[in-house]
Amino acid sequence: MSNAQFMSFTEAGTKTGNGFIQVPVFEKEILDMVGKRGTMLSRIKARPATGNPTRYFEKQPADKTAAFQDPHNLKANKYNVKRVDKSAFIKAITNEIEFSHFDREVGAQQGIYKGLTTEDVQDMVTDLLTLQDEKLWTGNDTKLSEATTNEYVGLLTQLTQTSAIADGVKIVDAIRSEIANLSARKDYDVKPSVIVVNPITYDLIEQEEQARPTNYKHYEVTMTAGVKVIGVMTAMGVLPIIADPYLPLDTTTTEGSTIHKIAILSENLLTRYYVGSANPRIFAFGIQDESLNEKYMALQYGCIVAKGAEYAHTILTKTVKNA
Repeated sequence: MSNAQFMSFTEAGTKTGNGFIQVPVFEKEILDMVGKRGTMLSRIKARPATGNPTRYFEKQPADKTAAFQDPHNLKANKYNVKRVDKSAFIKAITNEIEFSHFDREVGAQQGIYKGLTTEDVQDMVTDLLTLQDEKLWTGNDTKLSEATTNEYVGLLTQLTQTSAIADGVKIVDAIRSEIANLSARKDYDVKPSVIVVNPITYDLIEQEEQARPTNYKHYEVTMTAGVKVIGVMTAMGVLPIIADPYLPLDTTTTEGSTIHKIAILSENLLTRYYVGSANPRIFAFGIQDESLNEKYMALQYGCIVAKGAEYAHTILTKTVKNA
């Protein structure tokens, strides 16, 4: 069972407020774990927050003022940039591990305490990263500018543009059509760059594509060295389809069926704002009671913001009857 949890920004700050020090010795291991984490959060750009809440601007469609003019009588219309000032509250994710004095003494006597400590702390941080990967999609807060719960506002809540794939339409065909619609917009500069699905949906797409007639063409996109994924030829070129186990399937809304979610994202409009560090940090607490136990706490401050939530991304759904 996971012990990682979201807590209020204020409570997390209080909990790490006295008798603790940051432990830099674990930073290399943390960087390694961050590099191996769930796919999407490693792709989203990270920026320092401006405060709590962090503030950012989102552009709105501007009036078209450019015009051809007589070269002998030049004049110009005034162009006005339209921006909306928005805000998002920072969230805190914590996890803690405790080592008893007796176990430390035995481990030290056996010469294995340092190795076991590092391994256990790594497991604790992995647990925190896993929760962060999951709540990227399913965080239960409902509004970026009003913190009503301790969790993120998940992307499935932020992204309001949705479309259901009709029966008999293959997922890849629906993806191509939706990306064409997104990229055809003239009021906004929309650039879809990735398609994200659950691994079960990924397998369903493979089955649908392999069932096509002989004109089926297979595309691949190299993600990292030695790792390739399916690519889809679209109006924006060949885009990767990435499998992310934390994008959930819906097995409860329609009895006897599974609703698959296909997220089409414009990654240039996704940002993870952070406070302190873009990566989790480890803090060691001083011995505070007669138990003589040693405690380490993992901590990450941040929030996820999807700009263009109403126009630059789409969540497609495909309902499939269970076998």
